[in-house]
Amino acid sequence: MGKEKRLCALALAGVIFMSGCAAKESARMDGNDVIIMSAQLRLNIPEGWSAMTGKDIYEEMYPQYSGEFDSAEDMKKALEEMGEQYIAYAVSEDSTALLLVTAQDMTGGEERPSLEALARTLHNDTLFDYQASGYRTGSNSVFDLTEIGGLEGWLSFFELYISDEEEPRFEMAQEMFMFELDGDVYSVQLIYSDKDSGLELGNMLSKAE
Repeated sequence: MGKEKRLCALALAGVIFMSGCAAKESARMDGNDVIIMSAQLRLNIPEGWSAMTGKDIYEEMYPQYSGEFDSAEDMKKALEEMGEQYIAYAVSEDSTALLLVTAQDMTGGEERPSLEALARTLHNDTLFDYQASGYRTGSNSVFDLTEIGGLEGWLSFFELYISDEEEPRFEMAQEMFMFELDGDVYSVQLIYSDKDSGLELGNMLSKAE
């Protein structure tokens, strides 16, 4: 499995956190950056990365999931029926890192858990799924309330390793920031397979002006 396909598979597995209605959000490009005004968020996309919004995301990701969906539109429909909308997507030039922003409308009538409970459940369930698949986690996992880009939310971070005969081998790191605004819950997910990349969401998110 190629690097980008492996990272996309990990991203796709990690964003669905509860069923509901997909938020109707939109984003626009500003040079290579992405602005999501409804989330008051700017994505500062590194030089050399490819970034896209809207239906272009599904067209980009669909070839890697053509065995699971009949078309890019079918993929989009299936994800939105599960309550998830892809708003922005960016991938590094060497396909060792990706950034994915999703949104979910949480204004339905049913009582739901708090943002903290949702974020903690996603953090714990994602770690459990990876560990059940044979991965080991590093000692520096984080789940904490923090502020990024002027927005307060819950930050989840962990590293995954594959055990071998000598020592655990780094596979990937995932950083996810979840926040709520006007009834929509946003998830900003950064995944990278180069341990020395220096990437972190704190440097990639800022307040949209």
